[in-house]
Order: sequence, then C-alpha cells, then structure tokens
Amino acid sequence: MSQLLPNAELVIYPDSGHGFLFQYAEIFARTSNESPDRPETAEVPSAPLHAPGPGG
Repeated sequence: MSQLLPNAELVIYPDSGHGFLFQYAEIFARTSNESPDRPETAEVPSAPLHAPGPGG
C-alpha cells in the first residue's frame, strides 16, 4: 500500500506484532505527528524503549 500512496512512508518496527503501538509508543507518536514532507527519516531502534509491564 505504501508504494501506491504518494509521499507514503513505511515504518517497520522490529520484533513486533499487533502490539507495536505499545512496544514502540514513543517512536510511533513521534513519527505519526511529524510532517509527511520532512526530508529526514525516523530512526527505529532494534529494541523497545521500555519493557512491557506485567500482563502485557
């Protein structure tokens, strides 16, 4: 889908599934709030910013 939309950017969060929003909450918020025509790309770390708490 990202190839069909002009100016789309595909962000892949490593070692994540449906819970990427919780594993990478800070990065997701930062990249989703940035301007779509920004020249630089977002850096995604290889590990979550914080480990999930008990039960999640």
